[in-house]
Amino acid sequence: MYFTETPRLQSIEAMMKTIPHLPQTEAAAEQRERKMRLRFSSKAHFDRFMGFFKDRKTNPLSCESEFVAAIYLMTADHELWDKIKSAVVDENINFRRIKLGVLAADSYALYKTAKDIIYKKQGLTPCELRSMIFDRESTADLILTAYRVAKSGFGYIESDKFGFSGMAS
Repeated sequence: MYFTETPRLQSIEAMMKTIPHLPQTEAAAEQRERKMRLRFSSKAHFDRFMGFFKDRKTNPLSCESEFVAAIYLMTADHELWDKIKSAVVDENINFRRIKLGVLAADSYALYKTAKDIIYKKQGLTPCELRSMIFDRESTADLILTAYRVAKSGFGYIESDKFGFSGMAS
């Protein structure tokens, strides 16, 4: 049985049916899951990030990519976000106003990288980043993702999948 009407399309459909459907391997499923984890470290990270932009009725696609990358990094850590969120006004982060106090090494790495991205300073290279030892395995991945967002814009994270498409620009 064919779903198409013309003989030409039916021959293409017949050819497509001969393509084997390989079962998805466990490794492929794990790799796909890892790619999703690279986008946001957890549901709480996603909720903090999305909540920030929804509260301001702003679409991250219309913001400066460096600002979005910095917010992405700093919302990854609940303790860090609590300390800096009051210093975020419009699309600016007043780093002089932030009192960090004592932070875990990973939290400080996120903060420092966000600051470097905002001030367009040369931060850690990907090779240096990979060689560092973090408390959480995902910290290096978060930082690499933030650099990609700063360079390529928030579209890198495929934000339309997270409901930003209907927000005001």
